[in-house]
Amino acid sequence: MQKIDIYLSRISQLVQVGLFVTTLLTIYYTVIPLYKSAQLEESLARKETEYELLKLKAKDVLYKVNGWEYQQFVRVASECSGVPEIFLKDEKPSIGDRSAAEVDACLHTALAKFKFTDLSSEKNTEIHARVASIRPVLSSIYNDYSKRFDEYPSKIDQDIKSGKTPRSSIDQLDQFVGDLGYKISDNQKRDSYIHAGRLEITYGYFSAVSDAIRSALGEKI
Repeated sequence: MQKIDIYLSRISQLVQVGLFVTTLLTIYYTVIPLYKSAQLEESLARKETEYELLKLKAKDVLYKVNGWEYQQFVRVASECSGVPEIFLKDEKPSIGDRSAAEVDACLHTALAKFKFTDLSSEKNTEIHARVASIRPVLSSIYNDYSKRFDEYPSKIDQDIKSGKTPRSSIDQLDQFVGDLGYKISDNQKRDSYIHAGRLEITYGYFSAVSDAIRSALGEKI
């Protein structure tokens, strides 16, 4: 009996050792991998969140860059109206200096010089559509102001007949030389009225072209 007890005691000890080893193996092959997997999943979730935030920031930066580039394009495109040039020229401007076809060609040349950063095809198409939409408006403006320019002498003649002459610096000059005993001829007055009126029409044309370009292009894309 004593030997049996010894054997049973040893077997019990071996079983306990076996259970301990089994527990260690279970922890090593199941619990630890699960813990590491949970850590990896948590780390991956954090990285995905950081990635999404970075994507949003990149999208916001790209939006601002595209907005700035488009504003630069609008600024350059608006110069196609010829407004900056007429203030730098010594000679008087003419409507013919900027026909509708010339302004349209200038706009397309300006657009070709701009390579918008990672702009989507839809946005690029929209920009080209805006530029294309200006051409018929420019033609209408050109025809309107050209007609006013050509018909202005007849309008002045009718106004003179009806006594509705426009206010002009020639009237002040006429009064001044009249005080000196001289007189400006009616033809000189007529020519002055026509010149002043046509100049105003011309400046109005350039201003209308500039407004049409800015209105069609807008400030944002």
